[in-house]
Amino acid sequence: MNLISNETRTDPFTMLKCVFLSILFFSICEIKYVSAQDIHIEVKNSVVLNDYMIKQGEQLHCNFTIETFNSDNFVSSLDDLSIRILDDNEVTNLNLLVFKLRRDIPGCNVYLDTSNSNVIHFVDMKLMRLKDYALNKEISVTYSGLLEGGLVQQISQQVPEISPDRSISSVEPYIDVTTKVNIKANNQSVRRILTDCLSLKNYGSFLWRATTKAQDDGQSTTTIHFYESANQTGK
Repeated sequence: MNLISNETRTDPFTMLKCVFLSILFFSICEIKYVSAQDIHIEVKNSVVLNDYMIKQGEQLHCNFTIETFNSDNFVSSLDDLSIRILDDNEVTNLNLLVFKLRRDIPGCNVYLDTSNSNVIHFVDMKLMRLKDYALNKEISVTYSGLLEGGLVQQISQQVPEISPDRSISSVEPYIDVTTKVNIKANNQSVRRILTDCLSLKNYGSFLWRATTKAQDDGQSTTTIHFYESANQTGK
């Protein structure tokens, strides 16, 4: 005698459907849990970009230069004091650091200096599209004296859109007023001159910053800021 009626007998297809839906439900729950956990870890391990660069500069013995572009309706991501980056402890050499920074910083090109592999340049992408960008211009300079004021003024005689940055702000709290340099450069880019004139052992993680501001007439001006040297900070 069949004790299971046709009404209560479970269709095999229906059973398989229920099993599949159950597996799918628990899989989605697990994915949501893992994603939330990963987000928590990322937030916990993220640090302000400037702090991350200082840490990596000390650990990997490297230095940074920064070139930003700003206009009335655009602010470079490199000027965003709130930008954070994941400190994942997986960066063990300069090539990995450059790869990570290129990936994690929006609108910015990051590359190793061709002459000194311990220097990493940050360049806002908008600057790479500027015609006759000031730091790309090649000039010849002979100069002996202080960095602050003197060198940049010497450069500005040939590249008038460049001027020294004497402002004090939360972004640039210190200015190098003690370093003396001796320069004899022939047909070198302004970027190369600014970088090669410095003794890296006398500087912290940051060497200099060039801030380019677009003007209403379509032209642009660039200010150069040398960071405080180790001699000033007492390091």
